[in-house]
Amino acid sequence: MKIELKNLTCVGPSPHSAFRGIPFQPSSDAAGLLPRPVLALQTEDCIKIIGNIEQFEACNEKSIPAYVLTQADSLDMVRACISFYEPLHLVDKALLMAACQELGFPEQRRLAEILPLLGLPERRSTLDELGFIARMPDPLKDFIIEKDLSLKRIRSIQRAESILDWAVELLMQAKPGVNVFLEILQHLWEIHKRDDKPLAHVLDKLGLHDLEALRFDEDRSVLEFLRTTLRTERFPLLSEANAGLKAVVTALNPPLKIDLTWDPSFEEQGLILRCKLRHADDARELAGYLQQNVFVQLFESV
Repeated sequence: MKIELKNLTCVGPSPHSAFRGIPFQPSSDAAGLLPRPVLALQTEDCIKIIGNIEQFEACNEKSIPAYVLTQADSLDMVRACISFYEPLHLVDKALLMAACQELGFPEQRRLAEILPLLGLPERRSTLDELGFIARMPDPLKDFIIEKDLSLKRIRSIQRAESILDWAVELLMQAKPGVNVFLEILQHLWEIHKRDDKPLAHVLDKLGLHDLEALRFDEDRSVLEFLRTTLRTERFPLLSEANAGLKAVVTALNPPLKIDLTWDPSFEEQGLILRCKLRHADDARELAGYLQQNVFVQLFESV
């Protein structure tokens, strides 16, 4: 392979279709201007632009500088593309792997040659995950880039592939953070596995399929409603236990302002008690209260 820096006319070169989506979020200093030379391939018949195609097509200049590859095979093109556009985020790596598949790289070559070039584990599951990312709707790709998600966290989204349109609508309407978004999808997945029902059926059963049709009070956000609904469905016994314990705590009516909390998952035993003591009488009153049977009965409820 050879690389030469040349000036290319903007009329004549054609896009290389396999690399059309790379990079996913191209940068530009100004409208109609390319931020740097383009990458191109010289074939026997024509010149093909590798990546950054939308900006190339919108360029207002008569000619542009280009790094032109000659005597290059498909692997040379992939290596040059990785070097030219680095650092690559996960979405670009997925799109580049899709380009390799379009170029005819068999699975074994993608495993043994391309994944190491991308710094990713040489596993078939990695190919599946990259393929899923490449098929994602653009808002989800934007979310992955913005939050810098790892492949491990992508798996939670991959499990919800059958309801990706709903997931996109959730992102657009409620704008959840990473942890909340993945928590909601994980709840749906666990309910789906437990009940052996499609994810769409779970959404319909809980009345969550049509997010636009839901009506929320001002003091109850979409996300709070979704999380509570899904937690209650996934952990019905825990929900009943929390409700029962809350009722017992409310009925205690302590003489001082005591704040009692607990782990809602009940993975950690015990109660957390907070109380502000202003003088010695408060301390004595609290000590006497803690010795009452009604407080001891609270631990039986726990």
